[in-house]
Amino acid sequence: MARFESALWLPIGANTGGALAPIGALMHQQVGDGSLYGFFNNPAAQVSAHFWVAKDGRVEQYVDTEVVAWHAMHLNGAYVGVECEGYPEQALTEAQIDGFAAIMAEGHDRHGWPLYLVEAAYGRGLGYHRMAGGVNTACPSQLRVDQRSTILERAGGRAPAAPTPSTRRSQNMIASTTSGNGYWTVEPDGAVYAFGDAQYCGGANSPDVVSTVIIGIAGRSNDGYWLLDDDGSVYAFGSAGYYGRGDR
Repeated sequence: MARFESALWLPIGANTGGALAPIGALMHQQVGDGSLYGFFNNPAAQVSAHFWVAKDGRVEQYVDTEVVAWHAMHLNGAYVGVECEGYPEQALTEAQIDGFAAIMAEGHDRHGWPLYLVEAAYGRGLGYHRMAGGVNTACPSQLRVDQRSTILERAGGRAPAAPTPSTRRSQNMIASTTSGNGYWTVEPDGAVYAFGDAQYCGGANSPDVVSTVIIGIAGRSNDGYWLLDDDGSVYAFGSAGYYGRGDR
């Protein structure tokens, strides 16, 4: 059971389901005041989140972080949800920032998610609800989104500036399997992460592979994929065969 020491455990009995191996957290805004325990515990609400952070810094945990909560549509299976008390026009308080930072730091220790900012779906680190895309929501406000850097700094991480166009295309790329229900994501350093039926077959950030920056990934079946780096080298993993380099 993944119950955070930084939070008061108040488990809800509804609006959850499925196993979760979180790759990060998503920021939400409550648009209101007061604990969300009663609301999330009502089956009619059809919504939930893992954590709620009060203006005074108190943190309540409603859902085990190894269980899916219903907070971000198709991203439910990738992230924990963190609701923050208050309204869009209100910045997070200093105490709230500290409470959120405690969640991020403990999640880094428990689940291994990096203490980085992410701006797109399935990036690993601290994102926000609007990243889900196709969702009619302004959650959270830009005022609060911009405070994520401070949250990560207090959690002991770093919040790098937005990547330049030349590197943005190579960040957290996704390849789906051609059979089964799964996908892989790959970081610019060649780290590969497997989800669903997709099997992990290795990454280009291992000592056995000499790589620069990964700029492409293609999936074969559920047990094979290719990675392409920025000098044209191709790396084949699992059932994907090697047929040559792209720099010829």
